[in-house]
Amino acid sequence: MTKFVRTTITIPEQIYRQSKIRASLLKESFSAYVTTHLQQGLKEMSQQKTKKNTSPKKILGAFSLGINKIPSRQKIYEKTIRRKLGR
Repeated sequence: MTKFVRTTITIPEQIYRQSKIRASLLKESFSAYVTTHLQQGLKEMSQQKTKKNTSPKKILGAFSLGINKIPSRQKIYEKTIRRKLGR
């Protein structure tokens, strides 16, 4: 059995009116109409090809700079603090 959740959404009035009219033309409730179209939209999104996940190093240009390993955040902070304190 499907569990239903009651929620409130805010949409433009024109979209609401068009949706209510289309639901009544299809002889279904507004809730059923919205649920059907949300399911279709989610299904289409999941079927779309997703981009390849690229390494952050490539996006940052780490390979072109000759960096083999990106330093940890803590090491970067320590280096900054040492520089500010003059050590």
